Amino acid sequence: MSLEDLEGAASSLAGVFGGAISVGRAVWVRNQAACLAAGGAIGLVYGGPFAFTVLFARAFAASGWPPLRSVLKRLAAAYQKAKALPPRETQARAGRAQTLRDELKTVQVRLKCCSPPMVYSCI
Repeated sequence: MSLEDLEGAASSLAGVFGGAISVGRAVWVRNQAACLAAGGAIGLVYGGPFAFTVLFARAFAASGWPPLRSVLKRLAAAYQKAKALPPRETQARAGRAQTLRDELKTVQVRLKCCSPPMVYSCI
């Protein structure tokens, strides 16, 4: 999977979630009474678990979402900064990464060699 594929998937997911949120807001604005009645009906049917779901959603909105939101903004900024790096610097890092991958493969081979049935052949 390439970087372009990942970017395309993230972009399409953002579009889907953004569209779903805007549709949800539009439905809420036009049908607020019906939405409240449907929420109440769900609360009656599911009872206890629904109350805990609402409690979790409220607690997350108050305490969990603000830090997560700031982290996601910093992540997006770091990604954009890394994406804007000059190709030469990116290629240098890619070369270093390839060196580390080769070293990792060597260590993996040595570790396989030293598994219990073949311990004495490594010595």
